[in-house]
Amino acid sequence: MSNLEEFAQAVGRDIKVLNQKPEPQLTLTGNTLGIVGGNRVTLPIQQNTYTTLSGAGTPDGKVVANPGDTYINKSVSLGDYYYYKERNPGRNTGWKVLYGSMGVNINLLTGSRIRFARENYFVSASITDLTVSLDSLKNGQARDFYQDGENVVIRFVPVKQFDARESVIPQGFRPSGNFLVPAYSKSGDSIGLFKFEQTYGIVKLILNDINKDSITSEMLKGINSGLIVYPTQEAWPTKLP
Repeated sequence: MSNLEEFAQAVGRDIKVLNQKPEPQLTLTGNTLGIVGGNRVTLPIQQNTYTTLSGAGTPDGKVVANPGDTYINKSVSLGDYYYYKERNPGRNTGWKVLYGSMGVNINLLTGSRIRFARENYFVSASITDLTVSLDSLKNGQARDFYQDGENVVIRFVPVKQFDARESVIPQGFRPSGNFLVPAYSKSGDSIGLFKFEQTYGIVKLILNDINKDSITSEMLKGINSGLIVYPTQEAWPTKLP
């Protein structure tokens, strides 16, 4: 190869290197975007336009706001402390309770009670030392105390009717679906299941492997459940039973 050809190849390699563009490297410091070895640009800071409002009672149907706004209830009667505007910009509807806490006791026609406590969108139910009156069952309606195959079903009814006759779980406390939890005698033995039903908020006690005629008053004393916590998708209650 002649000196002239070698010189031409060397010049070609240098031109190729000069034509290669380096990969740009970006840096972000605070709200300043920069290119290493180049220009910088200041990005606009997004302003928080959400508003926190306050008042007495629920804002729904009363307070006009935009989605993202919040509301503090200074006159809490139903445990609805903190609201969030979910939809309907420029209107007074579309509010949802973001934080709340409340509880209610439901007295049963057959004796004792069940307590429901709601914290935000979870409900805990407490069934402790429940005593069911056998006389009340026998003198009540057949649909509340019946044989179902090898099991006996007791459907609870509240002392004070606030919805359907058999509704025990108030609106605002009802589960997203049906579920079962264990039931125990006062000695701690498993006796069956409690069934919680979404529709109408029904609660049943299912006694396993027993005949209705064999049940005694002693068997129905001091009944307890396991831990009961379940989610609810219902709106926050506007009244209590």
